[in-house]
Amino acid sequence: MSEKRGISPNSGPGLVAIVPVKALVAAKQRLAGVLDVGRRRHLVLSMLSDVLDTLSRVPEIGRILVVTRDPDVAAEARRRGATIVREPEGADLNQSIALGLATAEKLGARQALVIPADVPVATAADIARVIAASHTRTGHTAAIAPALDGDGTNALLLPLPAPFAPAYGPGSFARHADAARVAGLAVEVVRSDGLARDIDTPPDLAALAGIPRYAFLDPAAAGTLPEADAHALATSELGDLMARAEALTVAAHGTVVTYSKKVFIPLTKLC
Repeated sequence: MSEKRGISPNSGPGLVAIVPVKALVAAKQRLAGVLDVGRRRHLVLSMLSDVLDTLSRVPEIGRILVVTRDPDVAAEARRRGATIVREPEGADLNQSIALGLATAEKLGARQALVIPADVPVATAADIARVIAASHTRTGHTAAIAPALDGDGTNALLLPLPAPFAPAYGPGSFARHADAARVAGLAVEVVRSDGLARDIDTPPDLAALAGIPRYAFLDPAAAGTLPEADAHALATSELGDLMARAEALTVAAHGTVVTYSKKVFIPLTKLC
């Protein structure tokens, strides 16, 4: 079921953007080593807000659907002018996206753009490139923007009705490209730095460094540790502590190592 606001199915929005968002309690588990549950929730809602703002600045997009069953996600999406498609309990990512595609088709859309909620540095120009790519050939075309590692799919634009079922997960970029070709679609690959940078692991957080709204990600902003976390820290094995410290360092500063060629040592310190 969806909340249909402002546009009737007969008006045909042309292009609909679909943003699937899982329940916040299960979001971004791979960041659990560096972010507590409160900051992970804050991160997801902040990224969703940025993605929805970006999509709203793309004139070709007639409507934005957010597929979720999380009330906080739904509330944030409504504030940004999106329509909520209620995700069934127990639905996985691919089932949720399929529901979004079916809803877009019922609304009379001719195309659908599937984009995750964790690409906050993507720009309206990045999205416009994907849309433009779908019109570079005659006939039906699928436009795909891969993740930075070339493995995942960070934007997928398809004609409607959807010619194949979504197949997200490891290796989804190759699967989607192959499925599109099997369905008789031309495939345009759009490599975009902004769209490629999804935020899933501690090193990915470096992409948000220096952006004021993400200052809460700074480990120094965490404040005093809760008693349970402090106890876990005090009783951790050295190897676990070192692994967590490395993850925090990479998250805050990236993987670039710098040094100075000039080192000044007072002679009095050499005696």
